Order: sequence, then C-alpha cells, then structure tokens
Amino acid sequence: MNLRGVLTALLLLAASLCSTATTHAQDEAVLDARAYFEAGLRALEAEDYPQAAQLFQSSYAQSPRTSTLCNLALTFDRWGDHRAQAIQAYDRCALEDESGRFRAHATDRAAALRAELEASPTIGPAEEGSSSEAWERPEDGTPTGRIDVDAPEGAPAPEAPSEPRPLLYLGIAAVVVGAGALTAGVVLHLGVNRDDEYLQMTYPDMRIPPGPDADLLEDAETRRTFSIVAYAAGGLLMAAGAIFIGLDLAGSKAQLTLSPTRGGVFANARVTF
Repeated sequence: MNLRGVLTALLLLAASLCSTATTHAQDEAVLDARAYFEAGLRALEAEDYPQAAQLFQSSYAQSPRTSTLCNLALTFDRWGDHRAQAIQAYDRCALEDESGRFRAHATDRAAALRAELEASPTIGPAEEGSSSEAWERPEDGTPTGRIDVDAPEGAPAPEAPSEPRPLLYLGIAAVVVGAGALTAGVVLHLGVNRDDEYLQMTYPDMRIPPGPDADLLEDAETRRTFSIVAYAAGGLLMAAGAIFIGLDLAGSKAQLTLSPTRGGVFANARVTF
C-alpha cells in the first residue's frame, strides 16, 4: 500500500465514524420527538392541558410535524380561555398542512373560534395570550413566530431535549482515529528497529547481498516511511479533535454533511460561534 492509500484509508475511517455519530444524534432527536408526542397525547386524553401543550411544543421543536401542531391547536381549543392561542395554532396547522389532511378542520375551527371571540363582550387576560412570545401577523396575514406557553405554578415541566452535538462527535472520532494512527506508527517503528538491529548484527558493514535479507531491508524502509506518515496523521487528527471538542464545550453549533464522491467522501461543515 502506498502513502496515498494510507492517508485515504485514515480519512475514510474518520468520515465513517463521524457519519455514524451524526446519524445517531439525528435518530435520538426523532426518538425524543416521538416520546414527547406520545406523552402529549396521554396528557391530552387525561385533560392535563398545560402539560400537553408543553409536550407537543417540545416534540415540534425536535421534529416539526403538522400532526403535532394540530394536536397543540386541539389542546388550546379544549383548554378554557385559550381560544386566541387555539386560533393561532389552527392557522399555522392549516398553513403547514401540505397533505390537506387537517386543513379543512383547522380552517373551520379557527373561523368558529374567531366568531366566538368577536361575539364576546370582553376578553380576559388568558384570551389575550398567556404566552411570553405570541405569534405575530405580518401585513399579508401569514402567521409567524412560535407559541411559548408559560407553565402554571405547580405544573411539571418536561426535561429539556438533548440537542445533537456534531462537533463533539467529530472531535471524539478524530481523537480515536488519531490515537489508532499513532499506535500503528509505534508498532511499525518497533518492528523497523528490530529488523535494523538484526541486519546490523548480521552485516556490520551493511553490505547485504541479494536475497531475503535485502528484501527485508527494503521492506523496513517502506515501513519506516509508513510509521512517519502514521505519526503525522495521528498527531494532526488528535489536534483537530481537541479543537472540535473545545469548540463544542465553548457552545459553538455546527452542521455537518457527508457526500460520497468518485474519489472518496466530500465533507461540508458550517460552524456558528
């Protein structure tokens, strides 16, 4: 194997580890969203509307699905004095429902709730919006923003969902691959030293005739080159891994995508400090 082949193998191994770590993080986010959604359904059936609203919002933050948003609208609809939030959620449900499965019901229910609000002589504080950041409407009337309902006193809040950390996973993968490269370099170097000692003892003047020992000398020189490459690649990978881990601990965010190419793997990373 030539020098280029060794470097390509190391880079492909690092890319494979990083891709596996990133996919694992994405799978965890989907599982979190599903768990929040199912817990929200149970809370909705139990008529625990404050808890259901928080759980549906946590699920939507992890995986923005229309069904989650529509169940959030239904929660506000059944939650007394929350018609304003229900209208906003139904509007967003109808807007994001590309399949049309929920659009008709969401539109009709939002219109009915608006009629109820217009017919009400007064609007209480809860109707005005108990959220700390209500949805705003631009001039074209499209609902924007998010619903952020404050939990009432004593209501249990769900645990904060874990966020994918590609920088941390990439850093750990680089450190692991770098440590493997350094270990390979040490093993190669020890083997080369052992062969050098044998050749020097057998041929003090290092005049080696053609034969197995001459082939051993040539192989030792090749392995010496590989050991130097392994040392350099391992050191660079471990240094890069330490930088990635430091960026993650400093709170930086990153998005990493890997695309296969004819000659290997193309990595595209974007880091936000």
